[in-house]
Amino acid sequence: MDAGFVEPSAGEIRAGDRVISSPAFTLPPEQRKMSMIFQSYALWPHMTVAQNVGYGLALRRLPRSDIAKRLDEILRVTKLEALAERYPGELSGGQQQRVALARVDRRARDAAAR
Repeated sequence: MDAGFVEPSAGEIRAGDRVISSPAFTLPPEQRKMSMIFQSYALWPHMTVAQNVGYGLALRRLPRSDIAKRLDEILRVTKLEALAERYPGELSGGQQQRVALARVDRRARDAAAR
């Protein structure tokens, strides 16, 4: 319900002062400006760390220079720069978790919303 994939039958869910979900109204997931991380991390095994992290930015067709700049910053902040060309299967569980976190980093989400 938080993510917007299931509508509540009673009550309401608020983000700050705005209602995002109730039986009468449900804000679509893409308009919530929220991200979620799956328990299994849901990393694409055929993509490198950099490709996994940058996928959402590329999907929104941001200029390549913007993607590269934001990707560099996110990888630096999450201490994943040295692992950028590795695949998820080559990472420890903690490293995979950081990739999942980097993928939903606020800066990446903000860039996608533009």
